[in-house]
Amino acid sequence: MNESKQWNGFTIRGLQKQDFSNGFMKLLSRLTSTGEVNQEMFESQFEVRQQSGLMHTVVFEGSDGEIKACGSIFIEPKFTRGCSKVCHIEDIVVLAECGGQGVGK
Repeated sequence: MNESKQWNGFTIRGLQKQDFSNGFMKLLSRLTSTGEVNQEMFESQFEVRQQSGLMHTVVFEGSDGEIKACGSIFIEPKFTRGCSKVCHIEDIVVLAECGGQGVGK
């Protein structure tokens, strides 16, 4: 996702490398254990995901530049249904302060 969109005070856009410094890993740690991930590890994993073209992460960036919510999709190429594709939604997490604003829908 290379474009961005404004919605309800957020900028919705694809994950970027600089989001490591914008609270992305801190946000994910609210969902599950992330382990110790440094900038180099993050950027390496980011490149793997980008190159695959099958995984996409969308972030909701607040006006302060901090990542307030995120979600990922995984596109699975199938052998069934005529070799079609299906999408799996994963890792939806929203900061508590943004709850009730429709961000996680």
